[in-house]
Amino acid sequence: MKNDFDKAKEQATNNDALDEFAVDRAGNVIIQNMDTGDITPMSWNDFKQKNDKNLNPLTNRQLLNIRATSPEYAFRNGLLDIVGNGVGITKISEWIKSNLPKIGATENTLEGYTK
Repeated sequence: MKNDFDKAKEQATNNDALDEFAVDRAGNVIIQNMDTGDITPMSWNDFKQKNDKNLNPLTNRQLLNIRATSPEYAFRNGLLDIVGNGVGITKISEWIKSNLPKIGATENTLEGYTK
């Protein structure tokens, strides 16, 4: 378990994602209800529409801290998957900049003859 935690933290650190919002594979932001402490995925649109001051979107760093310190979340390895899959905006920008020159136009021509 500790090994999985460390791997997720290392991956998020390498991807500059610790201070980014925690987002699951479906694109939902991980939200904590500050009254109950419950954590749940929620679409950003639903979060904005609820406009509830007691709902707090979590960063990957916060999610790791909750996973490490809250007994009720101690064995929820799905939280580690969320953190480990995080990618920060700096890494995304670097990827775009490095791949943009590779995008180009191609032209296919077909030459033939008839008898």
